[in-house]
Amino acid sequence: MQIRKIKTVKEYVDFIKKLYRDDKFYKNNKSDIIRMICNPSSSFFKNSIQEKIGVISEGRLKCQTILINHKNLKDTLMLAFFDSEKDAKKEVQYLLDYCKRRALDLECRKILIAINGHCNYGLGILSNSFNNSPSFAEAYNYDYYKDYFEKDFFIRKFHSYKNTLESAGNKVIKFKERFIDQNIRFVHYDALSKDFDFAVKIYTNLNNIIFKNHFYYYQRDYEEDKELFYSMKPLLLNKNLIIAYKGDKPIGFLLWYPDFNELVNVQHSVNIRTVLKYIVLKQKPKQIMLTEIGVLPEYENNGLILALFLETYKYLNERYNKNINVCSGWIADENLKSKKLVKHVLDKTDKEFCVYELII
Repeated sequence: MQIRKIKTVKEYVDFIKKLYRDDKFYKNNKSDIIRMICNPSSSFFKNSIQEKIGVISEGRLKCQTILINHKNLKDTLMLAFFDSEKDAKKEVQYLLDYCKRRALDLECRKILIAINGHCNYGLGILSNSFNNSPSFAEAYNYDYYKDYFEKDFFIRKFHSYKNTLESAGNKVIKFKERFIDQNIRFVHYDALSKDFDFAVKIYTNLNNIIFKNHFYYYQRDYEEDKELFYSMKPLLLNKNLIIAYKGDKPIGFLLWYPDFNELVNVQHSVNIRTVLKYIVLKQKPKQIMLTEIGVLPEYENNGLILALFLETYKYLNERYNKNINVCSGWIADENLKSKKLVKHVLDKTDKEFCVYELII
């Protein structure tokens, strides 16, 4: 048994493809993100220390991860994009022992499993819904993954929530009287907007203020978010980023997009065919992802989040069937305020994701 340094992204991705090749639910949300953040020319790569490693046992690779230590989270070593064969407890433990030593070398005091470089790139080990394909950008893995970490790590759980568009709309309309500030306006941006770069900068700034104290979030550089948004640019053509303003001051936002994975075949990822189906053939997925929503702290209690929901509902209601599903991004179970607000509108618990934390 030995640690192997994985030299290329292709080799790393090939293990993932091989591992899931017989899984009838698997859709590949990982490879494109891995290629982006592991590209030496990317801003994220330049801002981080990275190491692609795996464990060789019985003559083959049994498990792998990408170790990431970012300049804006220097006290933490992230084990990102972890994957493993079944019945590989010894190999995974061998990997974890190496990671602990590496963390000490980097003067890290914490290890996180399943933060894929940053929350914006993906989070969590899936712990339910294994008989469903993942939505676009969601974590997906085999059911035995959690068994590798539950014994020795602190577990933080996150859940997503969903409802139909019609039911969600009916609920949010009931709260319309709470929108007390009539001086707030909403601007819809997409990749065709001439000021899209400006909107992404606002998005980054709002994220860094709003989510500053949220679990596992750390400060983003604008260039990192720009790379992420521009990788999705062919799909962000329908006013997907909504920013709330009071006067000229941005005070909140909501980011949504269709579940593009509904247009993707099993074993594949979003690609040019997806773009053609969505843009040219006008195929519409039957689920909408409300990926992120947030408002500045001073606007948390005046109904602005519900106003953002309503603004999004009005846009979607004109373009989608009322029976489509609307699904939130993941929310930490301890984040009671956010969970309560989202469940006003999306009242059905959907998927569970876990992040595993170890103080060393």
